[in-house]
Amino acid sequence: MKNLLIKMAITSVVVIPILATSAQAKPVPKVTGGIYMGNPSQQIDFAAFGTGDPNTSKGTIEYWNYDYPGVLHYTANVLCANVNEKTREANFVFQIPEGWPGLTGIYVIAYVQDNGTPGAKGDLYGHTATGDFNTAMQMCKSSTPLYNYPITNGNLVVH
Repeated sequence: MKNLLIKMAITSVVVIPILATSAQAKPVPKVTGGIYMGNPSQQIDFAAFGTGDPNTSKGTIEYWNYDYPGVLHYTANVLCANVNEKTREANFVFQIPEGWPGLTGIYVIAYVQDNGTPGAKGDLYGHTATGDFNTAMQMCKSSTPLYNYPITNGNLVVH
C-alpha cells in the first residue's frame, strides 16, 4: 500500500505539470483565404502558418493568373509566414515551381490584411517578387505591406 501511494505521488508530480503545459500551448497564428483579384485577373487560395521563422513556417498556396498566355497555374509550399493576429496582417513567401520558363525559381512575397468580411469590401492583398532568397526572407520577417491588387471576390482571415 505504501508503494502504491508513493507511485501515485510521483505520477501526480510528473504528469499534472505536463498536462497543464500542453493545455496552455497556443496554436500557431495562421492566415487562410481564397480570393479573386483584378488587374490582371488572378486567383489565389492559401493557408499559411507561422511567426516569421522559416524553420517553423508551413502552408500551401494555389495560384492562377488568367491573363497570362495559356493561364499561369501552380501550387507551391509556403517557405516563410509571418502572421500578426493583433494587426490582422500577414506576409508569406512561396517559390514559383518548375515548368514556367522565365518565372521558375522566383520568390513571391505576398501581403494580406484582414479588414472584415467579405474580403472584397475592405481586405487587402498584394505581392511582389525577387530572385534572391535572403531578400524574400527579410521581407517576410519585416511584414512589408503591399497593396497592389484589388480583391474582387472571396475572403481572407487572419486567425
